[in-house]
Amino acid sequence: KVFLQGENWLREDLCGNFNMSVAGNLQSYENIEKYKDNIKCIDILGHYRDILSRNSKQETRRSLGIPTDRKVGFVSFRKAEEDFSVHRTNDEFLQKTKNMMIEFRNKGYYILCRERLDKDNVAWDHRRGTSNLIEQVSDLIDMKIDGHDGFPSLIWRAMYASDILLCADTSGICSKEAFVCKTPIYMPYDEYFVNNKLKLNFQHHNPLNPVLRNMYDNKLIFNSFDEESLLNFNNKIDESYAAWYNTDVDLFWKEMLD
Repeated sequence: KVFLQGENWLREDLCGNFNMSVAGNLQSYENIEKYKDNIKCIDILGHYRDILSRNSKQETRRSLGIPTDRKVGFVSFRKAEEDFSVHRTNDEFLQKTKNMMIEFRNKGYYILCRERLDKDNVAWDHRRGTSNLIEQVSDLIDMKIDGHDGFPSLIWRAMYASDILLCADTSGICSKEAFVCKTPIYMPYDEYFVNNKLKLNFQHHNPLNPVLRNMYDNKLIFNSFDEESLLNFNNKIDESYAAWYNTDVDLFWKEMLD
């Protein structure tokens, strides 16, 4: 059996060529139809929120050493690969991210920042010429975390405890941790990204993650921090989440053991 998180992942009109290559060979949706009876659209990732909600956000903050009397902005500090980045250059990435952090600090937010220290991510930053850029905004950070210890892992607990994700660039943290925790997402993108990256044809050789595309289209990832953006997020998050994550742990185990 093959498990997918929701039925949207079977739709060519939404997913296009995303993850459709095997050993460099593009597969067709005819193969999916051929084996569709072996594909089960059941998610378990969403169960993390159920586990996290056993404790209040305030309790989770206290366990992490985060103030309970301030709003918390969780910064994801990493530049995406060129096909998906909302920024034209590394300098633009740094400046816009710095401006974002200053803006939210001035609003009184406690700035929690993820610093990816594992070997793969350190190598990723080195390849893209962004190594140590985080040091140039260190004076704007109240606490740094990496994110891999514990269960649920630190990244999940920190996301659950935060009021908003301040995402420097396109990242899976939006479509996983923030989406599941239903944490609002701010990102400093502009029309350059919308016109040159977001509108890429689904048949592009390296298309954007369809969940992220859907989140951008529905303004669940927004670039204007105001009441209208937050209201839109709250109005759309449940329906959008349900379209991509069919969370049912009991059904998952029933299918696994059948």
